[in-house]
Amino acid sequence: VGGNFTSASGVSRGKLAAYNANGTLSSSWLANVSGKVRALVVAGGKLIVGGQFTRINSTTLYSTGAVSLTNGSVIAPWAAQSATFPIRMQDPTGGSGTSVTSLSTDGVNVYLGAFTYIANIAHPGTFEGRAALRVSDGALIWMNDCVGDTYGVFVSGQAVYSAGHAHSCAAIDGFPEATPRVSHHGLAETTYATGKNIAANGGYSPNYTGQPSGSLSTSLPHSPARP
Repeated sequence: VGGNFTSASGVSRGKLAAYNANGTLSSSWLANVSGKVRALVVAGGKLIVGGQFTRINSTTLYSTGAVSLTNGSVIAPWAAQSATFPIRMQDPTGGSGTSVTSLSTDGVNVYLGAFTYIANIAHPGTFEGRAALRVSDGALIWMNDCVGDTYGVFVSGQAVYSAGHAHSCAAIDGFPEATPRVSHHGLAETTYATGKNIAANGGYSPNYTGQPSGSLSTSLPHSPARP
């Protein structure tokens, strides 16, 4: 389990804990996160962690990382150890304006959803949209720069489905920003890279031009944005 807690079953734990099948806390599984955990998925024989954080145990990891299912130790190398990794979700104001929100896997890749809203700042590494990482080492496969929070992702076959309120996917040659704004609450995208991000979406999003991207397959019923 993961979250924003400092104890589990009355025992000190730092945002991650493991329970035995009978519901008792595991005393042998220990992992501590510096930040917040918002998503977990098991893939490739490891636990992959997502959220808004800078370290797992004593290892620098920016918002995604992998730990052992046996004892919670960090599994390295992992791409998000690098301070230049494209998705590292750090709010320079010290707030909670950006995070990985969801993880899903098909056993080969890990797919994530994320949001960013830090007023008047386009901070390098903050990201809004969906992305695919390699299970083995967390390397970036593609990132779909779409403005509008992503709350959940789920992969099935060759499609990544997401729930959120995307309102511009122009950077991946998808639907543009509309006036008045239109929010697309369900999207489907390819699991594989098909091209590259072609432009910055503007606003508070950094420029990901040239980074590999997937394709938008379709968008489910949408609605005008609320005031």
